[in-house]
Amino acid sequence: MGRCLQCGDVVHQITKTHTGSLLTVSLLCDTGHTTVWNSQQHPEGNVMLCAAVLFAGATYSRFHQICQFIGLQVPSQRTFFRIQENFLYPAVHRAWLTEKDRTQEELQTDKDVCLIGDARCDSPGYSAKYSTYILMHSPSNKIVDFEVVQVSEVPVHSLCIIWPIPLHGGKDLRKRLVLTTQN
Repeated sequence: MGRCLQCGDVVHQITKTHTGSLLTVSLLCDTGHTTVWNSQQHPEGNVMLCAAVLFAGATYSRFHQICQFIGLQVPSQRTFFRIQENFLYPAVHRAWLTEKDRTQEELQTDKDVCLIGDARCDSPGYSAKYSTYILMHSPSNKIVDFEVVQVSEVPVHSLCIIWPIPLHGGKDLRKRLVLTTQN
């Protein structure tokens, strides 16, 4: 990078800037030409990096620590959480709603529907504030629906069957068999 890419003259000024994981290098030659080079072709590199951390189940602090060790520039923690809130969580939510609708449409055509459910109220060593109840179509192993409830608002014994599953057109799923467990 010691010579201008346009005229071959000597580069006298090199400016490096970081925007998250994007490195931008600006070169200015003696003739006055400016050349700009970016380390990423796509501006969504920071979003993809944050998505990889989130979807891998990693934490920002651990990820940041590893990146510091190898000298990789990454978005700040504040930017990381803003990207999650503004882009990643809404994308996951839309994908879930699409898959949920698709699964429930498939169940409309099944003659016999076998659903199983499970409530998870706590983790070892922790006091549960919320419980997640999952309803799954047994033959396909697809999640049909889930509900997150605050444990203090719902008695634990009532978590077995919480809701009917409304499907398209206002019809309820014809439940042939529902098996539930309670923890």
